[in-house]
Amino acid sequence: MHKLSPRQIATISQHLRSFRTKFPNIFARKPRGLNELPHWKATEFRTFMLYLGPICLKGVLSEAKYKHFLLFHTAMYILISPAAN
Repeated sequence: MHKLSPRQIATISQHLRSFRTKFPNIFARKPRGLNELPHWKATEFRTFMLYLGPICLKGVLSEAKYKHFLLFHTAMYILISPAAN
């Protein structure tokens, strides 16, 4: 398990909030900071996992943890793709 430092949380939250104004309307919800994580809906977790996570976590997590997240991201992307069904 990895616990994020307050500095990492602030950095990731800042990245997420910076996307709010540029986020397309096809997504159900606009990104919120990690301070609102207990109130995130499933669509927000999915958006983070598939689209925003790789951008927000780069340079924040250690290289090994970032690569691990990218493996998770890729696996989930493959699993939800229509060709996988």
